[in-house]
Amino acid sequence: MPSVLDEEYVLEMEESPPFSWLKQAHERIINCDTLKINGSKVHAQGNAFTTALITREMVRSMYFELDEAISDPRGEKHVVISYSGNNPAALRFLEHAEGKGSVISTGGNLKRLARNRGWEFFSLPKGMPARFAFPELFGCIFGASNSIDTDSIRKKSESLTPTTPTELNEGKRIAIGIGKGSTLIVYGERREGIARRFQEDLLQNASLPTYRMSEVQYSFLNPTDISHIIHISSPTSTKLRDSFLIPLSDTIEDAIYGSILSAYVSIYISILKKLEILLLDRYNE
Repeated sequence: MPSVLDEEYVLEMEESPPFSWLKQAHERIINCDTLKINGSKVHAQGNAFTTALITREMVRSMYFELDEAISDPRGEKHVVISYSGNNPAALRFLEHAEGKGSVISTGGNLKRLARNRGWEFFSLPKGMPARFAFPELFGCIFGASNSIDTDSIRKKSESLTPTTPTELNEGKRIAIGIGKGSTLIVYGERREGIARRFQEDLLQNASLPTYRMSEVQYSFLNPTDISHIIHISSPTSTKLRDSFLIPLSDTIEDAIYGSILSAYVSIYISILKKLEILLLDRYNE
C-alpha cells in the first residue's frame, strides 16, 4: 500500500521551507575563523544549547563548560549564543559580565551590547526560525578550528528528502511508525544531546510530547507501558525491543546528520497529523 508521505503534494514540498532549508543543510555550515570555543564557558538556551551539548558530547576533541541559565560569570573565557540576539537572559548576562568574550548571533540588541563592551561578534545568517539554524551553529561552534566533511553529510541526508520513497527513507519510516502515539526517546552514552534534539523537534514541529531517558533508566522501566521507542546510540549498541534504532558514531558529521534526521521525522509527523508547521519561534534562544 503506497505511503501518504509519497503522494505528489508531499513531493512538491521539497523545494519549499522547511524542507529546502534541510536539503541545503550541508551548504549552510559556516566557519567562525577566529572563535576559540575550547576551554571556554558557553552560555546558551534552546536550540543553541542543544547544538553545543551535541557537539561537546559527540566530538571528543571539544571541551567547554555549558551554562543553560546564562547566569554563571565564573571563568576567564565566555561565549554567549542567541540566534535572535534578544534573549533576555543573554542580554542581562552581557550587561554585567566582566572581562572579554565572544557573541554568536544574527544581531539584535546583543550585537549592540557586544560592540559596546568590546566583545568579539560572530554573525549568523537570518531568515529562518532558530530551531532550523543548527547547521550554522554547528559550523560556528565546531568549525572554528576544525574541518567538516560536508559531502558525507549531503550523501547521507539526501535519502531523507520528500522525493525519496518511504522504503528507502529512514525519516519517513520512523514518522509512520511513530504516528500520533506517545514516544519514549532512549539515549546511550554521549547521546543525550541528540535525544534532546528529537524531543524538542517533535514538540515544536509536530506538537508531539515525548519522554527522554538514558539506557540505564530504561533498564528499570516496564517496556509494555510505552507506545513507541526511538533508540539513539552508538553503531555497536544492541537494538532495544520494538524500537527504532538510530546508530550514530562520535563524529561531527553524524551529529549534524542526527539533527537533520530529527527535523525530517518531526516534519513528516506533522504532515501525517495534518498540522501546519509554524515558522515562528515559540522559545527565546
